[in-house]
Amino acid sequence: MTDSPTTAQKIAFRRKTIRTMKDELDQTLSSVQSRNYQAAKTPFESAKKKWFTFGGTIKRIAPDLYEIIDPGFKTVNTLLNQASPQQGNLTAQLQRVVEAATKAVTISDATE
Repeated sequence: MTDSPTTAQKIAFRRKTIRTMKDELDQTLSSVQSRNYQAAKTPFESAKKKWFTFGGTIKRIAPDLYEIIDPGFKTVNTLLNQASPQQGNLTAQLQRVVEAATKAVTISDATE
C-alpha cells in the first residue's frame, strides 16, 4: 500500500514548481535579450511543460493572471520558433509573461 501525497505536500510541490517555472522564464528572457534564441528554447520548453501541469491551478486561483500567461506562452512559443525571431516583440511578450508569472508565484505561495 502506497501513501498518497498529503495536501501540504501537494501545495509545497505546486509552489516549488511555479517558482521554478518563473526562474526558467527569467532564463529564457535573459537569453532572448542576448539574442541567443537557441539557448532560450531549453528553459522555455521546460517552463511550458510546467505551465501545462499547473496552468489550471493558476486559472482557478488567479484567473486574471491566467488570461495573460496562457496566451503569452502561445505567443512566445510562436515567436521563439521563427527562423528569425523579432527581438523587440519577443522580448516584450516574454517580459509580460515573466511579470505575470512573478505575481503567480506570490499568489501561489499565499494560497492553500
